[in-house]
Amino acid sequence: MSDRIGNALDAGLTDSAPLHRSFPIHRNEWIEAMNAMTYRLTVLHRKLDDEIRRELKRRFPDHLRLLRLKKLRLAIKDRLHSRQLSMGRA
Repeated sequence: MSDRIGNALDAGLTDSAPLHRSFPIHRNEWIEAMNAMTYRLTVLHRKLDDEIRRELKRRFPDHLRLLRLKKLRLAIKDRLHSRQLSMGRA
């Protein structure tokens, strides 16, 4: 549910607008939404990269934290890749 709220806020919807539309989204709106999501995923991937580098520079890196960060980074990379494939087909 928080994703729906975050998406609504990111899209600039106000309280008076519904969280979903009953009419189809135009192609341009869909492409803009996909580009915004791709941008957010890229920023998140970069932040995780920075966090992994910071953890590795520590004198005693936390290996469990590194594992979690790398797993998250890989999941985001997979999402980015799948979005690029879907954009290529559209």
